[in-house]
Amino acid sequence: MSSLCFVTPGSRMLSSLWRCAVRPRPHPLQSIPDTMDTESPSVVCICQDHEEEAVAAAILGSDEEGLPITETSTTRSSDRRTAKILILDPSNDVFNMHGLRYNLANLSSTEVILVTTILAQPLPNTHPTDLFLSQDFGNDTIALSPLQYALSVLHAEVGDFGGWLPHHHSGPSSSPLEESPKLHYDITLDSLLAVPASTSAALQILQTQQLRTAVCVFAVQTHDACVTQRSFQSAALLAKELRQLAVDLDSWCLTIESLSDTEHIVPARPTPQPKPLPCYQFPTYGKNVLLVIPTENTKKKEVFEKYITRTAPDGTQIHTITFPIESGVGEQPYNIAGSDGARNRVKNALVRLQSSHYAEMFAKESIGSIIVASIENYIQTEDIDRPADFAIAIIHNATTNQTRSSSSRGVTIAPRYVDRARRFGTNGDTNFGNVTVGKVMAARVPQLDHADWHRVVAGLSRYDLLAEAVANIQTPW
Repeated sequence: MSSLCFVTPGSRMLSSLWRCAVRPRPHPLQSIPDTMDTESPSVVCICQDHEEEAVAAAILGSDEEGLPITETSTTRSSDRRTAKILILDPSNDVFNMHGLRYNLANLSSTEVILVTTILAQPLPNTHPTDLFLSQDFGNDTIALSPLQYALSVLHAEVGDFGGWLPHHHSGPSSSPLEESPKLHYDITLDSLLAVPASTSAALQILQTQQLRTAVCVFAVQTHDACVTQRSFQSAALLAKELRQLAVDLDSWCLTIESLSDTEHIVPARPTPQPKPLPCYQFPTYGKNVLLVIPTENTKKKEVFEKYITRTAPDGTQIHTITFPIESGVGEQPYNIAGSDGARNRVKNALVRLQSSHYAEMFAKESIGSIIVASIENYIQTEDIDRPADFAIAIIHNATTNQTRSSSSRGVTIAPRYVDRARRFGTNGDTNFGNVTVGKVMAARVPQLDHADWHRVVAGLSRYDLLAEAVANIQTPW
Protein backbone atom coordinates (compact mmCIF):
# COMPACT_ATOMS: atom_id res chain seq x y z
CA MET A 1 0.00 0.00 0.00
CA SER A 2 1.22 3.51 -0.75
CA SER A 3 0.00 6.96 0.11
CA LEU A 4 -0.01 10.22 -1.76
CA CYS A 5 1.03 13.64 -0.53
CA PHE A 6 0.48 16.64 -2.76
CA VAL A 7 0.85 20.34 -2.00
CA THR A 8 -1.49 22.74 -3.82
CA PRO A 9 -1.13 26.50 -3.33
CA GLY A 10 -2.42 29.86 -4.36
CA SER A 11 -6.11 29.58 -3.43
CA ARG A 12 -8.43 31.30 -0.96
CA MET A 13 -10.13 29.44 1.84
CA LEU A 14 -13.24 30.66 3.62
CA SER A 15 -13.05 31.34 7.33
CA SER A 16 -15.40 28.37 7.83
CA LEU A 17 -12.28 26.20 7.64
CA TRP A 18 -11.65 27.03 11.28
CA ARG A 19 -15.17 26.06 12.37
CA CYS A 20 -14.10 22.50 13.03
CA ALA A 21 -16.22 19.45 13.78
CA VAL A 22 -14.72 16.19 14.93
CA ARG A 23 -15.45 13.24 12.71
CA PRO A 24 -15.69 10.11 14.90
CA ARG A 25 -12.93 7.60 14.19
CA PRO A 26 -11.53 4.73 16.26
CA HIS A 27 -8.93 5.93 18.73
CA PRO A 28 -5.61 4.31 17.80
CA LEU A 29 -4.85 3.20 21.31
CA GLN A 30 -8.15 1.31 21.43
CA SER A 31 -7.98 -0.12 17.92
CA ILE A 32 -4.46 -1.16 16.99
CA PRO A 33 -4.37 -3.13 13.73
CA ASP A 34 -3.22 -6.73 14.12
CA THR A 35 -0.84 -6.25 11.23
CA MET A 36 0.51 -3.20 9.50
CA ASP A 37 1.25 -2.91 5.79
CA THR A 38 4.54 -1.04 5.95
CA GLU A 39 5.19 -0.45 2.25
CA SER A 40 6.75 2.99 2.01
CA PRO A 41 4.04 5.53 1.13
CA SER A 42 4.50 7.57 -2.03
CA VAL A 43 4.53 11.36 -1.81
CA VAL A 44 3.21 13.78 -4.44
CA CYS A 45 3.58 17.55 -3.99
CA ILE A 46 1.87 20.07 -6.23
CA CYS A 47 3.83 23.27 -5.73
CA GLN A 48 3.07 26.87 -6.59
CA ASP A 49 6.45 27.71 -8.05
CA HIS A 50 9.99 26.47 -8.44
CA GLU A 51 11.03 27.90 -5.07
CA GLU A 52 8.46 25.69 -3.36
CA GLU A 53 9.57 22.83 -5.58
CA ALA A 54 13.12 23.28 -4.31
CA VAL A 55 11.92 23.29 -0.70
CA ALA A 56 9.82 20.16 -1.24
CA ALA A 57 12.66 18.42 -3.05
CA ALA A 58 15.10 19.24 -0.25
CA ILE A 59 12.74 17.87 2.41
CA LEU A 60 11.02 15.00 0.64
CA GLY A 61 13.73 14.17 -1.85
CA SER A 62 15.71 11.84 0.39
CA ASP A 63 15.01 9.06 2.80
CA GLU A 64 16.13 8.82 6.43
CA GLU A 65 19.64 7.86 5.25
CA GLY A 66 19.85 10.84 2.89
CA LEU A 67 19.43 8.77 -0.31
CA PRO A 68 17.68 10.55 -3.20
CA ILE A 69 14.17 9.25 -3.89
CA THR A 70 12.50 12.05 -5.85
CA GLU A 71 11.89 13.10 -9.44
CA THR A 72 9.84 16.15 -10.40
CA SER A 73 7.48 16.99 -13.23
CA THR A 74 5.32 19.98 -14.09
CA THR A 75 2.39 17.89 -15.34
CA ARG A 76 2.65 14.34 -14.11
CA SER A 77 4.22 12.46 -11.27
CA SER A 78 7.24 10.22 -11.47
CA ASP A 79 7.08 6.60 -10.34
CA ARG A 80 10.67 6.45 -9.19
CA ARG A 81 10.88 4.69 -5.83
CA THR A 82 8.59 6.18 -3.19
CA ALA A 83 8.48 9.98 -3.42
CA LYS A 84 6.83 12.17 -6.05
CA ILE A 85 6.73 15.92 -6.58
CA LEU A 86 4.24 17.54 -8.95
CA ILE A 87 4.19 21.27 -9.78
CA LEU A 88 0.90 23.06 -10.34
CA ASP A 89 1.07 26.22 -12.47
CA PRO A 90 -1.65 28.59 -11.13
CA SER A 91 -1.94 30.28 -14.56
CA ASN A 92 -3.04 27.05 -16.23
CA ASP A 93 -5.42 25.39 -13.77
CA VAL A 94 -7.40 23.38 -16.33
CA PHE A 95 -4.33 21.78 -17.86
CA ASN A 96 -2.97 20.88 -14.46
CA MET A 97 -6.30 19.54 -13.21
CA HIS A 98 -6.33 17.18 -16.19
CA GLY A 99 -2.80 16.15 -15.24
CA LEU A 100 -3.81 15.68 -11.63
CA ARG A 101 -6.84 13.58 -12.59
CA TYR A 102 -4.61 11.47 -14.83
CA ASN A 103 -2.15 10.83 -12.03
CA LEU A 104 -4.86 9.96 -9.50
CA ALA A 105 -6.72 7.60 -11.83
CA ASN A 106 -5.10 4.46 -10.45
CA LEU A 107 -5.02 5.43 -6.77
CA SER A 108 -8.35 4.02 -5.56
CA SER A 109 -6.59 1.75 -3.06
CA THR A 110 -3.99 4.32 -2.06
CA GLU A 111 -3.74 6.34 1.12
CA VAL A 112 -3.39 10.05 0.46
CA ILE A 113 -1.80 12.92 2.33
CA LEU A 114 -3.01 16.17 0.80
CA VAL A 115 -0.90 19.18 1.74
CA THR A 116 -2.10 22.50 0.37
CA THR A 117 -1.18 26.16 0.80
CA ILE A 118 -4.17 28.48 1.26
CA LEU A 119 -4.73 32.22 1.66
CA ALA A 120 -6.69 33.21 4.76
CA GLN A 121 -7.23 36.29 6.85
CA PRO A 122 -5.72 36.24 10.36
CA LEU A 123 -8.23 34.75 12.77
CA PRO A 124 -8.42 34.70 16.59
CA ASN A 125 -6.13 32.19 18.24
CA THR A 126 -4.33 31.33 14.98
CA HIS A 127 -1.04 32.36 13.43
CA PRO A 128 0.08 32.39 9.78
CA THR A 129 2.58 29.63 10.53
CA ASP A 130 -0.06 27.25 11.96
CA LEU A 131 -0.97 24.02 10.18
CA PHE A 132 -4.51 22.65 9.87
CA LEU A 133 -5.26 18.93 9.52
CA SER A 134 -8.29 16.93 8.44
CA GLN A 135 -9.16 13.24 8.23
CA ASP A 136 -12.51 14.01 6.59
CA PHE A 137 -11.69 12.13 3.41
CA GLY A 138 -11.54 8.55 2.31
CA ASN A 139 -13.50 5.33 2.53
CA ASP A 140 -15.46 5.10 5.79
CA THR A 141 -15.31 1.30 5.71
CA ILE A 142 -11.63 1.42 6.59
CA ALA A 143 -11.53 0.87 10.36
CA LEU A 144 -8.10 2.40 10.88
CA SER A 145 -5.38 2.80 8.29
CA PRO A 146 -1.64 3.03 9.00
CA LEU A 147 -1.71 6.67 7.92
CA GLN A 148 -4.55 7.57 10.29
CA TYR A 149 -2.87 5.62 13.04
CA ALA A 150 0.37 7.50 12.38
CA LEU A 151 -1.42 10.85 12.63
CA SER A 152 -3.12 9.83 15.88
CA VAL A 153 0.20 8.70 17.36
CA LEU A 154 1.85 11.98 16.38
CA HIS A 155 -1.09 13.88 17.87
CA ALA A 156 -0.68 12.01 21.16
CA GLU A 157 3.05 12.74 21.18
CA VAL A 158 3.10 16.46 20.43
CA GLY A 159 -0.49 17.70 20.83
CA ASP A 160 -0.82 21.10 19.14
CA PHE A 161 2.90 21.87 19.44
CA GLY A 162 4.49 22.31 16.01
CA GLY A 163 7.68 24.09 17.03
CA TRP A 164 9.68 20.93 16.33
CA LEU A 165 9.04 21.10 12.57
CA PRO A 166 11.70 23.71 11.64
CA HIS A 167 14.10 21.74 13.86
CA HIS A 168 14.11 18.96 11.23
CA HIS A 169 15.37 20.97 8.27
CA SER A 170 18.87 22.39 8.05
CA GLY A 171 18.51 23.97 4.61
CA PRO A 172 18.77 27.70 3.85
CA SER A 173 15.03 28.23 4.41
CA SER A 174 15.01 26.80 7.92
CA SER A 175 15.50 30.00 9.90
CA PRO A 176 13.59 29.84 13.20
CA LEU A 177 9.98 30.95 13.03
CA GLU A 178 9.04 34.07 14.94
CA GLU A 179 6.30 32.02 16.57
CA SER A 180 6.18 28.25 16.85
CA PRO A 181 3.46 26.81 14.61
CA LYS A 182 0.48 25.11 16.21
CA LEU A 183 -1.27 22.06 14.80
CA HIS A 184 -5.06 22.28 14.52
CA TYR A 185 -6.82 18.94 14.04
CA ASP A 186 -10.19 17.75 12.67
CA ILE A 187 -10.92 20.32 9.98
CA THR A 188 -14.17 19.31 8.23
CA LEU A 189 -14.63 18.21 4.62
CA ASP A 190 -17.43 20.75 4.11
CA SER A 191 -15.00 23.53 4.95
CA LEU A 192 -12.43 22.13 2.54
CA LEU A 193 -14.92 21.97 -0.32
CA ALA A 194 -15.80 25.63 0.29
CA VAL A 195 -12.39 26.58 -1.13
CA PRO A 196 -12.71 28.17 -4.60
CA ALA A 197 -10.56 27.81 -7.73
CA SER A 198 -7.83 25.24 -8.16
CA THR A 199 -7.73 23.81 -4.65
CA SER A 200 -11.47 23.14 -4.68
CA ALA A 201 -11.12 21.40 -8.04
CA ALA A 202 -8.30 19.27 -6.70
CA LEU A 203 -10.33 18.30 -3.64
CA GLN A 204 -13.34 17.33 -5.75
CA ILE A 205 -11.12 15.21 -7.97
CA LEU A 206 -9.86 13.46 -4.87
CA GLN A 207 -13.41 12.90 -3.69
CA THR A 208 -14.56 11.40 -6.99
CA GLN A 209 -11.53 9.12 -7.21
CA GLN A 210 -12.83 7.16 -4.18
CA LEU A 211 -9.41 7.02 -2.60
CA ARG A 212 -8.98 4.65 0.28
CA THR A 213 -8.29 7.32 2.88
CA ALA A 214 -6.75 10.77 3.12
CA VAL A 215 -5.10 13.01 5.67
CA CYS A 216 -5.15 16.67 4.64
CA VAL A 217 -2.58 19.16 5.91
CA PHE A 218 -3.12 22.85 5.19
CA ALA A 219 -0.55 25.63 5.46
CA VAL A 220 -1.42 29.32 5.18
CA GLN A 221 -0.21 31.49 2.32
CA THR A 222 0.35 35.10 3.36
CA HIS A 223 1.49 38.26 1.61
CA ASP A 224 4.90 37.75 3.23
CA ALA A 225 6.76 35.40 0.89
CA CYS A 226 9.29 34.39 3.55
CA VAL A 227 6.60 33.40 6.04
CA THR A 228 4.71 31.50 3.34
CA GLN A 229 7.82 29.59 2.35
CA ARG A 230 8.54 28.64 5.96
CA SER A 231 4.92 27.53 6.39
CA PHE A 232 5.19 25.45 3.22
CA GLN A 233 8.41 23.98 4.59
CA SER A 234 6.66 23.02 7.83
CA ALA A 235 3.82 21.38 5.88
CA ALA A 236 6.29 19.32 3.85
CA LEU A 237 8.17 18.36 7.01
CA LEU A 238 4.93 17.22 8.63
CA ALA A 239 4.09 15.14 5.55
CA LYS A 240 7.51 13.52 5.68
CA GLU A 241 7.14 12.77 9.39
CA LEU A 242 3.73 11.15 8.87
CA ARG A 243 5.05 9.12 5.95
CA GLN A 244 8.00 7.81 7.94
CA LEU A 245 5.88 7.14 11.01
CA ALA A 246 3.38 5.13 8.96
CA VAL A 247 6.25 3.01 7.64
CA ASP A 248 7.73 2.38 11.09
CA LEU A 249 4.51 1.73 13.01
CA ASP A 250 4.71 -2.06 12.87
CA SER A 251 7.75 -2.06 15.13
CA TRP A 252 6.13 0.47 17.49
CA CYS A 253 2.74 -1.19 18.08
CA LEU A 254 3.06 -2.36 21.67
CA THR A 255 0.88 -3.56 24.54
CA ILE A 256 1.08 -3.26 28.29
CA GLU A 257 2.00 -6.95 28.44
CA SER A 258 4.88 -6.56 26.00
CA LEU A 259 6.36 -3.75 28.12
CA SER A 260 5.89 -5.34 31.53
CA ASP A 261 9.13 -5.85 33.47
CA THR A 262 11.33 -5.05 30.49
CA GLU A 263 13.43 -2.53 32.45
CA HIS A 264 14.98 -2.42 35.91
CA ILE A 265 15.61 -0.19 38.90
CA VAL A 266 19.08 1.35 39.20
CA PRO A 267 20.73 3.02 42.23
CA ALA A 268 20.33 6.73 42.83
CA ARG A 269 22.95 9.01 41.32
CA PRO A 270 24.97 11.42 43.46
CA THR A 271 22.79 14.39 44.34
CA PRO A 272 24.13 17.61 42.80
CA GLN A 273 24.35 20.49 45.23
CA PRO A 274 21.84 23.15 44.10
CA LYS A 275 23.12 26.67 43.63
CA PRO A 276 22.27 28.99 46.54
CA LEU A 277 18.73 30.34 46.38
CA PRO A 278 17.87 34.04 46.83
CA CYS A 279 17.28 35.07 50.42
CA TYR A 280 13.98 36.79 51.21
CA GLN A 281 12.84 38.29 54.50
CA PHE A 282 9.38 36.86 55.14
CA PRO A 283 7.47 38.09 58.21
CA THR A 284 6.69 35.57 60.96
CA TYR A 285 3.40 35.51 62.87
CA GLY A 286 3.37 32.26 64.80
CA LYS A 287 4.48 28.62 64.73
CA ASN A 288 2.49 27.27 61.80
CA VAL A 289 4.12 26.15 58.56
CA LEU A 290 3.18 27.17 55.04
CA LEU A 291 4.10 24.34 52.68
CA VAL A 292 4.45 25.63 49.12
CA ILE A 293 4.52 23.02 46.34
CA PRO A 294 5.05 24.60 42.89
CA THR A 295 3.15 22.01 40.82
CA GLU A 296 -0.41 20.98 40.02
CA ASN A 297 0.48 17.29 40.22
CA THR A 298 -1.70 16.02 43.08
CA LYS A 299 0.41 12.90 43.63
CA LYS A 300 3.55 14.97 44.14
CA LYS A 301 1.58 17.11 46.56
CA GLU A 302 0.60 14.01 48.55
CA VAL A 303 4.23 12.85 48.74
CA PHE A 304 5.41 16.13 50.26
CA GLU A 305 2.40 16.63 52.53
CA LYS A 306 2.77 13.21 54.11
CA TYR A 307 6.47 13.69 54.74
CA ILE A 308 6.31 17.26 56.08
CA THR A 309 3.35 16.42 58.33
CA ARG A 310 5.18 13.39 59.72
CA THR A 311 8.42 15.27 60.44
CA ALA A 312 7.02 18.62 61.62
CA PRO A 313 7.54 19.64 65.26
CA ASP A 314 4.74 18.66 67.62
CA GLY A 315 1.80 21.01 67.66
CA THR A 316 2.62 22.50 64.26
CA GLN A 317 -0.20 23.05 61.79
CA ILE A 318 0.64 22.65 58.12
CA HIS A 319 -1.07 24.86 55.53
CA THR A 320 -0.43 23.70 51.96
CA ILE A 321 -0.72 25.72 48.78
CA THR A 322 0.06 24.65 45.23
CA PHE A 323 0.32 26.55 41.98
CA PRO A 324 1.86 25.89 38.56
CA ILE A 325 5.38 27.19 38.07
CA GLU A 326 7.60 26.91 35.02
CA SER A 327 10.74 24.86 35.48
CA GLY A 328 12.54 26.68 32.68
CA VAL A 329 14.08 23.43 31.42
CA GLY A 330 11.49 22.23 28.91
CA GLU A 331 8.88 19.49 29.17
CA GLN A 332 11.56 16.78 29.29
CA PRO A 333 14.75 17.67 31.17
CA TYR A 334 17.93 15.70 30.53
CA ASN A 335 21.02 15.31 32.71
CA ILE A 336 21.91 18.42 34.78
CA ALA A 337 18.68 20.12 33.67
CA GLY A 338 16.83 17.97 36.23
CA SER A 339 18.57 19.65 39.14
CA ASP A 340 18.25 23.06 37.51
CA GLY A 341 14.53 22.54 36.95
CA ALA A 342 13.85 21.61 40.58
CA ARG A 343 15.78 24.67 41.76
CA ASN A 344 14.05 26.96 39.26
CA ARG A 345 10.64 25.91 40.55
CA VAL A 346 11.66 26.82 44.10
CA LYS A 347 13.22 30.12 43.01
CA ASN A 348 10.18 31.13 40.94
CA ALA A 349 7.83 30.17 43.78
CA LEU A 350 9.76 32.44 46.15
CA VAL A 351 9.26 35.35 43.75
CA ARG A 352 5.54 34.64 43.60
CA LEU A 353 5.27 34.66 47.40
CA GLN A 354 6.28 38.34 47.43
CA SER A 355 2.77 39.46 46.46
CA SER A 356 0.47 41.22 48.94
CA HIS A 357 -2.01 38.33 48.65
CA TYR A 358 0.41 35.97 50.37
CA ALA A 359 1.47 38.60 52.92
CA GLU A 360 -2.14 38.66 54.13
CA MET A 361 -2.18 34.85 54.25
CA PHE A 362 0.96 34.74 56.42
CA ALA A 363 -0.75 36.90 59.05
CA LYS A 364 -4.14 35.20 58.83
CA GLU A 365 -2.74 31.66 59.22
CA SER A 366 -0.10 32.56 61.85
CA ILE A 367 2.73 31.42 59.59
CA GLY A 368 6.13 31.19 61.23
CA SER A 369 7.99 29.07 58.65
CA ILE A 370 7.75 28.82 54.88
CA ILE A 371 8.82 25.55 53.27
CA VAL A 372 9.05 25.30 49.47
CA ALA A 373 9.31 21.75 48.11
CA SER A 374 9.99 20.70 44.53
CA ILE A 375 10.60 17.50 42.55
CA GLU A 376 11.85 17.27 38.97
CA ASN A 377 12.13 14.06 36.97
CA TYR A 378 14.78 13.90 34.27
CA ILE A 379 16.37 11.45 31.84
CA GLN A 380 20.05 10.74 32.40
CA THR A 381 21.86 9.99 29.14
CA GLU A 382 25.43 10.97 30.04
CA ASP A 383 27.90 8.75 31.91
CA ILE A 384 25.44 5.87 32.09
CA ASP A 385 25.18 2.51 30.30
CA ARG A 386 21.46 2.79 29.49
CA PRO A 387 19.24 5.89 29.67
CA ALA A 388 17.27 6.07 32.91
CA ASP A 389 14.65 8.29 34.52
CA PHE A 390 15.63 9.77 37.90
CA ALA A 391 14.22 12.54 40.07
CA ILE A 392 15.73 15.15 42.33
CA ALA A 393 13.79 16.54 45.30
CA ILE A 394 14.53 19.87 46.99
CA ILE A 395 13.13 21.15 50.28
CA HIS A 396 13.95 24.79 51.02
CA ASN A 397 13.19 26.65 54.26
CA ALA A 398 12.62 30.19 53.01
CA THR A 399 12.51 31.53 56.57
CA THR A 400 15.97 30.27 57.56
CA ASN A 401 17.34 30.10 53.98
CA GLN A 402 18.39 26.46 54.34
CA THR A 403 18.15 23.92 51.50
CA ARG A 404 18.31 20.13 51.42
CA SER A 405 18.06 17.81 48.41
CA SER A 406 18.01 14.13 47.52
CA SER A 407 18.02 11.94 44.39
CA SER A 408 15.71 9.02 43.67
CA ARG A 409 16.56 5.62 42.34
CA GLY A 410 16.15 5.40 38.59
CA VAL A 411 14.24 3.34 36.03
CA THR A 412 16.00 2.40 32.80
CA ILE A 413 14.33 3.08 29.48
CA ALA A 414 14.83 1.85 25.93
CA PRO A 415 17.07 4.27 23.98
CA ARG A 416 14.66 4.43 21.04
CA TYR A 417 12.03 6.19 23.17
CA VAL A 418 14.61 8.77 24.20
CA ASP A 419 15.74 9.20 20.59
CA ARG A 420 12.15 9.66 19.48
CA ALA A 421 11.45 12.27 22.18
CA ARG A 422 14.60 14.17 21.27
CA ARG A 423 13.51 14.15 17.64
CA PHE A 424 11.03 16.87 18.58
CA GLY A 425 13.77 19.31 19.47
CA THR A 426 14.78 21.31 22.49
CA ASN A 427 13.90 24.64 24.05
CA GLY A 428 17.09 26.66 23.86
CA ASP A 429 19.39 24.00 25.33
CA THR A 430 20.23 20.43 24.31
CA ASN A 431 19.03 19.24 27.74
CA PHE A 432 15.66 21.05 27.56
CA GLY A 433 13.44 18.60 25.65
CA ASN A 434 10.11 19.66 24.10
CA VAL A 435 8.33 16.29 24.39
CA THR A 436 8.49 13.81 27.26
CA VAL A 437 9.63 10.24 26.84
CA GLY A 438 6.44 9.18 28.65
CA LYS A 439 4.24 10.76 25.97
CA VAL A 440 6.19 8.97 23.25
CA MET A 441 5.55 5.65 25.00
CA ALA A 442 1.90 6.28 25.87
CA ALA A 443 1.12 7.34 22.29
CA ARG A 444 1.72 3.73 21.24
CA VAL A 445 0.67 1.64 24.23
CA PRO A 446 -3.00 1.29 25.27
CA GLN A 447 -3.79 2.38 28.83
CA LEU A 448 -0.19 3.36 29.64
CA ASP A 449 0.04 6.36 32.00
CA HIS A 450 2.50 8.76 30.37
CA ALA A 451 3.38 10.17 33.81
CA ASP A 452 3.92 6.78 35.51
CA TRP A 453 5.14 4.29 32.90
CA HIS A 454 7.69 3.20 35.53
CA ARG A 455 5.11 0.95 37.21
CA VAL A 456 4.68 -1.09 34.03
CA VAL A 457 8.26 -1.40 32.80
CA ALA A 458 9.92 -1.89 36.20
CA GLY A 459 7.13 -2.85 38.61
CA LEU A 460 7.48 0.21 40.85
CA SER A 461 5.51 3.43 40.66
CA ARG A 462 7.29 6.67 39.96
CA TYR A 463 5.61 8.14 43.04
CA ASP A 464 6.96 5.40 45.30
CA LEU A 465 10.43 6.30 44.05
CA LEU A 466 9.75 9.98 44.70
CA ALA A 467 8.56 9.21 48.23
CA GLU A 468 11.81 7.31 48.87
CA ALA A 469 13.86 10.29 47.73
CA VAL A 470 11.89 12.75 49.86
CA ALA A 471 12.18 10.47 52.91
CA ASN A 472 15.97 10.70 52.62
CA ILE A 473 15.91 14.46 53.12
CA GLN A 474 16.45 15.86 56.58
CA THR A 475 13.95 18.72 56.58
CA PRO A 476 15.69 22.02 57.41
CA TRP A 477 13.42 23.12 60.23
